[in-house]
Amino acid sequence: MKTVHHTIAQRLPCKTKNNLLVTSAFLTGALLLTGCQSTSLGQSNMAAVKQAPSVAKKTLETALQKQRRQSFSYHSNLEIGNNQQFTDADVNTSTEKMAASDYVDEHCEEAHDQAYAALILQAEQQKKDVLAVDYDTKRDSIRQSYFECVDAYHAWNDHQYDSDVKVAPDYQALFDNYEDKQRPLDRKKAQLLDEYLLKPLSIDSQGIYQPMAGKATMLASAQYQARNHHSSINQPIYMDFKNGDIYLWADNFAILNSELLDDKLGTKWQNKWLKIAIDDGTLPKGFGGEVIKSHFAALDATYDAAPVSQFNYVAPNSLASLSPKLPAHQLSAMLPSDQIIRRVQSFGDYQTSQQKYMQIFYDRISEKYPELVQEPEPMTAFESIQNPKAFTSKSIVQKNTGYDKRPNE
Repeated sequence: MKTVHHTIAQRLPCKTKNNLLVTSAFLTGALLLTGCQSTSLGQSNMAAVKQAPSVAKKTLETALQKQRRQSFSYHSNLEIGNNQQFTDADVNTSTEKMAASDYVDEHCEEAHDQAYAALILQAEQQKKDVLAVDYDTKRDSIRQSYFECVDAYHAWNDHQYDSDVKVAPDYQALFDNYEDKQRPLDRKKAQLLDEYLLKPLSIDSQGIYQPMAGKATMLASAQYQARNHHSSINQPIYMDFKNGDIYLWADNFAILNSELLDDKLGTKWQNKWLKIAIDDGTLPKGFGGEVIKSHFAALDATYDAAPVSQFNYVAPNSLASLSPKLPAHQLSAMLPSDQIIRRVQSFGDYQTSQQKYMQIFYDRISEKYPELVQEPEPMTAFESIQNPKAFTSKSIVQKNTGYDKRPNE
């Protein structure tokens, strides 16, 4: 009997100042196919080398489409980090060529002061005078760098009005769009954020998907484990697609509900499931089926548009060296697999594909049910709470399609 295990390891960057996104390629999916036919490790390694990316893309597409009607268990992990932000800066940018100030006209003086302060600190650590002969070369280098920077800045400033004025290419790159450049302090903040918040944080979900039975389960969880702090939260979810119901473990929502909606709730929701009807009768007939069809149609179109270069076969013996590192439970499941296909996307590629998906999905739904994309009458938050019609299935769909309308615009 053929089984399909789906494991996902994602690593997403966090936003930096001025809405700049710095990202490394991240592993968005690894599909594992195991069955009656087995292949030796050596054969699998050779096959991974010989197979073309176009074959990998087609093979993965076929497997994913077949998987829609197959029952399977899944376990996915989401990692959020900005390590690549300061790693790239370390490799490609010297401190002297990074932005040193908030304003371009103050860069040279600020860079000089920072360099001299660093030299003073070095001298103090070595218990010497910064004016000692040992530091003559470094002091002279700082002074010459300052004069060079000032001359380059004046040339760059004059170049704005006279294109014949020549500017050194490295300073041209530095001063252009200066406010968007990374600063040494930004690098330090990114390192601290990574060490104290993002590395101790882990988010994952696991469950079972049974499409023919119309059921799915998910246990979403988040954990934070630092030396002196351990915390976690779990949210079980059960979905009954045939009856159109979603069940949520109510404990996590009880406090919010008692604060915002029902101040007499007390402990009535403790250790209970909260049932939410996906369709309360206000949606058009057949809407649920059309949502599923539109979802898969948008997925297929988005997948077809993905560049072939994002896909490749991975040899099992190279899994342990992948970056970001695969979780142990995923690595153990992958190692005996016949085929391992990896898809690598930048964060920009991921955003583009999501926008394309939303556009296709919206177009299909709006064409089939134009009445659902008409924005409802605006209400204040208080009016929404007091008006029972604001929480019908139809009104919720209208609000979401209204907000997501034309995502590319």
